Amino acid sequence: MGLKDYTGIVKKHQVSFLEAKEVHEGYFQILLAKDDVKWKAGEHGIFSIDNHKIEGKGWRAFSFASIEEEDVILLGTRSIGEMSEFKKTLFSLEKGEKVNIRGPFGAFTLKDETTPIVFIALGIGITPVRSLIKEIDDKDYQQDIHVVYSSEGFFMFKEELEEIIGRKSNQSIVYPTSVEETKEAIKTASKRYQNTAYYYISGPPKVIKEVKNSLLAEGIEKKRMMNDPFMGY
Repeated sequence: MGLKDYTGIVKKHQVSFLEAKEVHEGYFQILLAKDDVKWKAGEHGIFSIDNHKIEGKGWRAFSFASIEEEDVILLGTRSIGEMSEFKKTLFSLEKGEKVNIRGPFGAFTLKDETTPIVFIALGIGITPVRSLIKEIDDKDYQQDIHVVYSSEGFFMFKEELEEIIGRKSNQSIVYPTSVEETKEAIKTASKRYQNTAYYYISGPPKVIKEVKNSLLAEGIEKKRMMNDPFMGY
């Protein structure tokens, strides 16, 4: 992530809250008005809320799960156990209340229109991957896509992703549900694509590090791996 990828952090926006819904136990989607916000697929922003007393950290980073052409900002997140005061406040906002955004920014964006891509999405890390896949589909890019979407149970956006990926014979997706299955799926993908593809890794920082180490062990060059250390869910 270079300095130019941080430039968006100086941008400030205020948009209207539309809706928050729990799509599965502990999994939430938030809709915000697009207003004047412009972003690239894969970027994220820092979100905060005025006029509400919030104990603890008063902001969160979230990746954009939608693309500009959808005319709405879609966020996805997971909340297990005791929910943070910020998320409680965000989920309970009334329609039309304002949400602040700093950004968008980030380096987890498409590099070109032709190089094959292996997406490795770990749990709720699917949120920025969803936007990248939507971008490829919307622009009708022709590169090979293979998605390793790992989750212990619920797969957010699964039906939509299957519909998009099913449109082209050079796109595929697998759903490992355990650590061992995920490791095997990543190993299979790395042997197939080797250093002809970019590897976009999205998930918790600790797991991202483990995945990158496993790819290095398979001979994948570090420059072929993409991840964003500030990615939010």
